Amino acid sequence: MNNRLKYFKIAKEINDANREVFIKKQAHCRGNLNSMSVISLHKDTPEMAFETGLKKSIDNIDSILNKIPREPERPTPEKLLQAKIIQEAIKHEKHYLPFGEKIKFITSEMAIEDNGSKIVNDILGYSETDGLFIIELKSERLQTELIKQVENFEKIVLKNIPLFEELLNNIYGHNWDKTAIKKAIVWPLNTNAKSTTSAKFINIEEFSYDKIELSNSNTLVIK
Repeated sequence: MNNRLKYFKIAKEINDANREVFIKKQAHCRGNLNSMSVISLHKDTPEMAFETGLKKSIDNIDSILNKIPREPERPTPEKLLQAKIIQEAIKHEKHYLPFGEKIKFITSEMAIEDNGSKIVNDILGYSETDGLFIIELKSERLQTELIKQVENFEKIVLKNIPLFEELLNNIYGHNWDKTAIKKAIVWPLNTNAKSTTSAKFINIEEFSYDKIELSNSNTLVIK
């Protein structure tokens, strides 16, 4: 196994072994290239950490989940969106994201250095029919920024094909052919009748949600 992915492998094992606990406590273990973190998915502490810098498997997950994550200093709608998406995915037996056609959740906040800059992806998914999904989230309809983000991470994938092949095929048990890549964005519904903002014309799949519903409801609907 590629040693750079060892924390993704351990994180997956932790998530699989503690699925019911994580669902109940609204949390999950997130792997990255240098360590792992246990992250809150609760609406009051979205994406805040129970524990960071983990370097090995966890013997007693309850000891970590009994900690209280620090609440955000300001409203973080994108983190709330991300947390709700991940929460819906981990509750599903097959880890399907709550949008698209059977896109499985792989990981989130994957960060890779490229020419001195850190490129971070919001959510990485996989579909048996469409391959790897690069998904970016926004709490505003910032088309230019979103397009730049998904395209930048696509470049990272193309530069690191063996790494992503190992992640998808050997750690998550999929059968990625090393070529099938889809880009997608999740952003608020277009409530401006005069606006024609859309990403569809550049081969990026587009999913939308209601901002008011996101803040006030325990149920997340993305279309």
